Amino acid sequence: MSQYHPNLLFRWQEEMKLVKWKEGLINEPPFNEIDQIVSNLLEVFPEKDFDSRLLNNFKENFIIDLLISNHDHSIYKLAEYSKCIEFLKNHPEKDKLNIFNKSKPNYRELRNRLFELLVNKILVDNGIKTRLSEHYLIADNIKKPLDAAFTFKEKNYLIECKKIYNEKSKSAKEVVNVIIPFHEKLLKSFSAEELIGGFVIFKRNMINAEIKNVAIENLRRLLNKFYSSYRNNNSNTIPANYYFSNDDLEIHIVHQSMFQSELNSKYRDVENMIFFETGYVDHSLEQRIVQAKYQMKINYDKTELVKLISGKIREKKRQHQKALFDKRILVFEFETYELSNVYENSLPVDQKFLDDPTFENYVDEQTAIVFMIYSISKSRIRTEVRLIKDQTFDSSLASILSNLKIKRW
Repeated sequence: MSQYHPNLLFRWQEEMKLVKWKEGLINEPPFNEIDQIVSNLLEVFPEKDFDSRLLNNFKENFIIDLLISNHDHSIYKLAEYSKCIEFLKNHPEKDKLNIFNKSKPNYRELRNRLFELLVNKILVDNGIKTRLSEHYLIADNIKKPLDAAFTFKEKNYLIECKKIYNEKSKSAKEVVNVIIPFHEKLLKSFSAEELIGGFVIFKRNMINAEIKNVAIENLRRLLNKFYSSYRNNNSNTIPANYYFSNDDLEIHIVHQSMFQSELNSKYRDVENMIFFETGYVDHSLEQRIVQAKYQMKINYDKTELVKLISGKIREKKRQHQKALFDKRILVFEFETYELSNVYENSLPVDQKFLDDPTFENYVDEQTAIVFMIYSISKSRIRTEVRLIKDQTFDSSLASILSNLKIKRW
């Protein structure tokens, strides 16, 4: 029988417990804290916001993106968020802050604040005691909050935090939204013959509004055609492939049994692509869990990427210019995956790329930059740190920042 839980968070919880047992990860963090992760998330996010029947309303809910992608590494991101929530709960300044509003969460703001909490947690773990409730006056009785601040050798440091995402994926994400209702339909009542896979390829490394709309229209059409073909076929044979192509796009829908061979033979090295598949795992004779995976690769070339990062640096340097501090540290993080999921999508950044001399132009006596590269592959998870500073920056603080010990969960 099929297992369907209308709450996506609880469904994810069941699936991760299944992975934990199947892979022998019972005592391995963060798999040994699945229930605690769910509990911490529900302290911040309303349970109703994970209802799969409300999927049309989740545009800003980055947590749902992780849950529905069913990406192998979703647990690490959610465990990170869970630890950030715990960090705030135990912080001595928690009563002065109003970060989380469970009754009406602002998801765009929450994602930023969780990253700010992560940076604070990392600094505290490395012996730098940060202040979370720091602010300054920009006008009479108008306070402007800071991401963090700390004092080191009697100098005051301002911390500005920014996670840099693959912004090209925003339009691609709208294409992915077309797929979700079809997967939800399968989860409620599915047949093994109806499990599908598919590919959406952007041929020109470009996703403007016109291309996005054509992709949405044709993907919806092919999905409808695929299901109607099976359900109206009395012989119950597997439907044929369904295909669309023009100068900008290629869309290919296949039966799930053909998905892996199509991926390996045709699409493994394609650079700008969304791909998705449904499948199921038999947990026992009585329980079958349906799984749906959504992944994308939407890449930048080096010139585009340098321009993107430089713009974010300039934006952060302009902020809080009226705040009184001795030095400002701008902290940026990139995520790079072997294959990224729909929302927390990766950028092709590594230490060699960050050696580009362009970035040194943005440091001065008041400004230093810390780049963190959060790298996930099938064989390892790690964070690399690159500090860019001028000669006036304190050498002992530079040593701490260059050698941060980072524990995310």
